[in-house]
Parts: sequence; C-alpha cells; structure tokens
Amino acid sequence: MAMAMAMAMTATATAVLARRCIFIGILRRSLISLAIRYTNPGKVEVPRSGSENMHGNGALDGVQTQRKADVHPVFGLKTMLAAIVFSLATASHAADVQSAVATPIATTSESSSEAGLPALSDITALLRAQFRVAPMESMKIARAVLIEADRHAISPILLLAVMAVESSFDRYAVSVAGARGLMQILPAAHPQLIAGTTDLSDPAINVRIGSAILRGYIDASGGDLDAALLRYSGGGRGYARRVVLRMQRFDASLRRE
Repeated sequence: MAMAMAMAMTATATAVLARRCIFIGILRRSLISLAIRYTNPGKVEVPRSGSENMHGNGALDGVQTQRKADVHPVFGLKTMLAAIVFSLATASHAADVQSAVATPIATTSESSSEAGLPALSDITALLRAQFRVAPMESMKIARAVLIEADRHAISPILLLAVMAVESSFDRYAVSVAGARGLMQILPAAHPQLIAGTTDLSDPAINVRIGSAILRGYIDASGGDLDAALLRYSGGGRGYARRVVLRMQRFDASLRRE
C-alpha cells in the first residue's frame, strides 16, 4: 500500500511538471514571435494624397504618422510582454499551489496508513516468532493479508485473528468437515467462489476467497462483527470471542514491532 501511494504521488508530481513545461514552452514561442514582429515592423509607407499636397500639410502629416507607427509597436510590445509575464507567473503559482495541495494529502494518507495498519515486515516477524511459520511462507501470508484487507476494506488484524483461530497459520490444515487452508474454506458451502480454484492451500487464493466470504457476512449483518463471525464459523460457540481476543493480542504485538 505504501508503494502504491508513493507511485500515485510520483504520477501527480510528474503530471503537474509536464503541464507546466508545456505551458512555458507555448509562452516562450509566443514571446519570441512577438519580439520579432514588433522589433522589426518594417518601413511604414505614408500615403500622399492630392488633398495633402493641396493644403501643404503632407510632409508634416507624414512625419507625425511615422512617429505614431514607431511608437505603437513599442507600446504594443511592452503591453504584450507584461501580459505574458503575468500569465507565466499566474500559471507557475497555480502549478505550485496544486503540487502543494496534493503533497499534504498523500503525506497524511501515508502517515495514517503507517499509524493504523501493520507493515509487511511486522506481520512476517510476528508469524515467524509466535507461530513458527517459515520465512517464505510468512511473507506470502503477510502479503496476501495486506492485499485482501485493502481490496475488501477489512482490518488486516481481523484477518490474521481469523486465521489464527481457524488454522494457526497452517496452510495445509483440513478440518473434519472438509474445510481447507488458512481461513478454512469449505468448498461445499461456497461452490461459486471455489469454481476454477485448484489449490486452496495457496495463501493468496485462500485469503482472497476467505476475505470475500467474511466481507459478505459483515455486509449481510449490517456491520455486526459478532454476527458475521458466528456465521463464518458455522455457529461455533465462543468463536467470535476467541477472534476478538486474538485481535487484541495481535494489535498489542504489532504496536511493539
């Protein structure tokens, strides 16, 4: 999850930088074009009509017209330069504001994630220390837990507690009723979810299906965790209490990691 957030932050920053570069490039080309146009306006031809010759004002009017033609480009160039500089400053400020706004959001999310969710390494260490799970196995289980907890909006500590009660993290565990794997999935009770699945001992597959089942029970019970756990266990007496106790222990252990 931390990696996904970092990638999202990087993508946001890259998009802001790209937009700024494009905008600056357009303004730079416009500035060069205007500079060439207004600094080399070319010679202004003053028409000499018969009326001007008749009144004797042709030469004077020509000088005045020439001066106006010389002044207008300079004034226009200054105005356009001021407008472009103002636009460039505005665009740069807007991009900076957008980047500044995006960064605190990502930082806050990352901080809350670190504060509220266990890290992959912490879960791995807990499984190895308390349940003697092999290093590679504990890594697979920890990764599956974090992925499915995020996918189904379930606490990873809840998933760990269910596994501890159901199988003690033995991915090859099989109950008398035929429930299999870490979360003791009963194929006969969930044929649609099991369809196409060949190996319920695979942590990724077992945790994915078990998390989907538990999420469905939580939703069906209106968020009542005790009722959802009772249904998950098939009516097992004291099951919900054992899971809650495991959650408390795991939470305390992971906070010390």
